[in-house]
Amino acid sequence: MNPGMNILAHEQRVGKETENLFGDDFYDKLDGVCTALDNVEARLYMDQRCLFYQLPMLESGTLGTKGNTQVRERSERALRKTRAMDLAK
Repeated sequence: MNPGMNILAHEQRVGKETENLFGDDFYDKLDGVCTALDNVEARLYMDQRCLFYQLPMLESGTLGTKGNTQVRERSERALRKTRAMDLAK
């Protein structure tokens, strides 16, 4: 791991109701996002936020034991939307 990496864990719910905590000031300070969310709604919300702020996201948790991994370019918005629909099923 990079010894210069700064990791700060947050346990607050992410969504419209916490945009006062996780707004522009919060995302503008980030180089990337790592999540371990427990529901698809939060996962889709964070996916949208990372797209908007053009941040890479490493996600784990919402697919359980399926062990799914995807590498996507920032410009692949259509792929993310398709993947989001697959998760919602």
